[in-house]
Amino acid sequence: MPSFSKSLETALHRALEYANDRNHEYATLEHLLLALVDDRDASAVMRACSVDIDALRGRLTEYLDTELVNLVAKGSSEAQPTTGFQRVIHRAVVHVQSSGREEVTGANVLVAIFAERESHAAYFLQEQDMSRYDAVNYIAHGIAKKAGQGESRTTRGTQTSSPSEDTEDKAGAKKGEEALDAYCVNLNIKAREGKVDPLIGRAAGDAASRVAFHPPVREALLALQKDFAAQPGGAVLDGRDIGTVIAPEADVKIYVTADPEVRAERRWKQLVNRGEMVAFETILEDIRERDARDAGRDAAPMVAAQDAVLLDTSDLAIDAAFEAACRIVEEARARKG
Repeated sequence: MPSFSKSLETALHRALEYANDRNHEYATLEHLLLALVDDRDASAVMRACSVDIDALRGRLTEYLDTELVNLVAKGSSEAQPTTGFQRVIHRAVVHVQSSGREEVTGANVLVAIFAERESHAAYFLQEQDMSRYDAVNYIAHGIAKKAGQGESRTTRGTQTSSPSEDTEDKAGAKKGEEALDAYCVNLNIKAREGKVDPLIGRAAGDAASRVAFHPPVREALLALQKDFAAQPGGAVLDGRDIGTVIAPEADVKIYVTADPEVRAERRWKQLVNRGEMVAFETILEDIRERDARDAGRDAAPMVAAQDAVLLDTSDLAIDAAFEAACRIVEEARARKG
């Protein structure tokens, strides 16, 4: 689980203090944003996006002092974060974790606020002509809206090259494996170093399917998944409702399948190689049960999108399946010109 930067921890405590100083019963996203104005990482992003920090601070302070009188509580109880406040923090943590990084900063929380579209916090940022795209563009690539604020950088957590290689990379666009090294996290390396959460395996897969069966769970994750799919530069997503629910407008959709017996054999070999002794018949039964459950659920059932390309890997080895998927992508890109 990623940890909070010291600067973000200070900002979170400051947000609660802003609410307590005003005797507010709850700490809202506006308290949080006001605290982020003085956070090192978040304020750097705001300045790069041409935000007038002083004007934003004044706007937020006025809002908290005049518009939240209904939150004033009698007594001396500590302010509690609202659901929206907690949702933003959770969204930032999940994003950082999925990116393979180990620290959540104020910049990550700032980006997560934009998903709360109905909040005054998001409105005040948009009022300054700042968008989520602007923030992500600066955080990921150092590209600022304001002249002179840009930075040359690689994505945090992916630096593997030597200084001389960095000089060469900056001279031109990265290609092939260089681009992967710069903008992706090698999970194989992280796994060997013991830095990947071991939440994987037969039990975890079965538990995920059972939990995902419940509509409230899927509804809670929907916005997060859609935001991830729509991030600048695109994304590659894998799941049983990606092409139909999460990203119905995706440029390329591949519906990957294989005979249950083939999938069971592959899974059985994988588990045996990891030292887990389980009967083949048990795995086959689990796969058939999960397929039936996922295909029959009311919320986002497992079905192929009408415009998805079917890729049956029953008779394909890993390399052949990968090559087939790449061909499908390249053919789709060629058709789009």
